[in-house]
Amino acid sequence: MDANNAKQLYIVVSGGMGNTISTPIERYPPEIKAYISSKLNSGELTMDEKQSLLLDRNILVHYLSKSPAYKEDS
Repeated sequence: MDANNAKQLYIVVSGGMGNTISTPIERYPPEIKAYISSKLNSGELTMDEKQSLLLDRNILVHYLSKSPAYKEDS
């Protein structure tokens, strides 16, 4: 999630060798965008306190994590 635009979601994946690749969710197929949106709307994904600067985009991002209510018991 872009800190400057809360409506802008990025999917960040490993690019290998310690690199990450961040891509706006709009560039993914509609079914991926719908899946992520449904997880956000249901509360299964929540904004984590952790944040980081993605140097390749020069944006501060907030991470989304699985809500404790949806985590499996250990």
